[in-house]
Amino acid sequence: MWQARGCTRSWLFAPRQPTGKWNDPTQNRRPVTTSRLDIADPAEVHAGTTSTSLSPQPGCRHSVSTAIHGPFLAKAEANNAARMKLSLDELTVLDDFPLALDAPFTTAQARSQGITPNQLSRLTEAGFLRRILRGVYVATQVPDTRQLRAAALRLVVPANAVVTDRTAGWLLGARRIDAPNAHLEIPPLSVFSTRAGLRLRNDLCVSGERRLLKQDITEIDGVRVTTPLRTACDLGRLLHRDQAIAALDSLSRLRAFSRAELIAEIARFRGYRGVRTLRPLAHLVDGRSESPSESVLRLRWLDCPSLPKPEPQVPVAGPNGTTYWLDLGVEELRFGAEYDGAEFHSSDEDRAHDEDRRNWMRRNLGWTIEVFRRESIYGQHQDVQERLRAGIRSARRQLGVNFCRVEDGAA
Repeated sequence: MWQARGCTRSWLFAPRQPTGKWNDPTQNRRPVTTSRLDIADPAEVHAGTTSTSLSPQPGCRHSVSTAIHGPFLAKAEANNAARMKLSLDELTVLDDFPLALDAPFTTAQARSQGITPNQLSRLTEAGFLRRILRGVYVATQVPDTRQLRAAALRLVVPANAVVTDRTAGWLLGARRIDAPNAHLEIPPLSVFSTRAGLRLRNDLCVSGERRLLKQDITEIDGVRVTTPLRTACDLGRLLHRDQAIAALDSLSRLRAFSRAELIAEIARFRGYRGVRTLRPLAHLVDGRSESPSESVLRLRWLDCPSLPKPEPQVPVAGPNGTTYWLDLGVEELRFGAEYDGAEFHSSDEDRAHDEDRRNWMRRNLGWTIEVFRRESIYGQHQDVQERLRAGIRSARRQLGVNFCRVEDGAA
């Protein structure tokens, strides 16, 4: 029996029964609040009561037919091994889960209650749990808030350490601050110390010693973290140029510092590693970019000094009082550029909507619009700059033709 010392509750797997209240989804179920993947506003706090039942992620093929906090159910230790050999399709979660479901917990805490890492992995794959950080889990339906992120960090970050870099941006609420493909594997924490010779040595974090002034550190719900400005300086000089501009734009969206403040702060990092990367990028930061690839597209455009400078999020008056928005554009030339990522522009419905919107602007307002995908702006075969030059030449010709038509009509 899985039971903590001094605890009178147990959490067990048992084969699914053909009848009974445990198989009735109307019994003992509480409302489920689905989780959010991003914090829309760093100042936003998600209110509401989270469910105390262990429910699978929406769309998951597995289901649970009982509330976690039920009556005590004792099972013999000899039967546990046989039960655990069953697949999750044949299992139902019964009785009390030994850990609080509205708060994060670590692998070590789960192990102390008799839950093995293998069982945690199975529950995560089935959609009952989600992994917030390396070695930290929470019930899937618990909303993603700054408070939850801080609570997760408090479990694994020593009190005398400081959360830095991408992990700091994540805690501060910067959208899409994670490294590329971070969704495929939870990245390690970035935790540094201000004390000489102190380094965390485990597989959960990237650690070391970093010179941090008092003004560089703030505290969020008991977790010491670098300020948005210091985080921007660190990421801007330590990341690859493409990732750096994306991180700087994301942090700029927090509106915790201005571009002028960022430029002024660079002087103190003279001689630091990567400051030559940060210095020119600081002049290009713009928080209006809504995705990392939009930031990189803008960077590719700005790398061509002969082209007119683009404006992010250009509004275009659409039909029936609506407003369309272009990722980048030059309104005077009626030229726009957009990035279509796989996440939001891969379905037939999304593509049809995008094409209708762009065709309306081309047909009715004379806009020239270039659409880019990943292969056009990344890698050895990128053609973004050639296409931008050609698109702007076409827009100028189109604008000249329209101008001549107006002049001829007036005469």
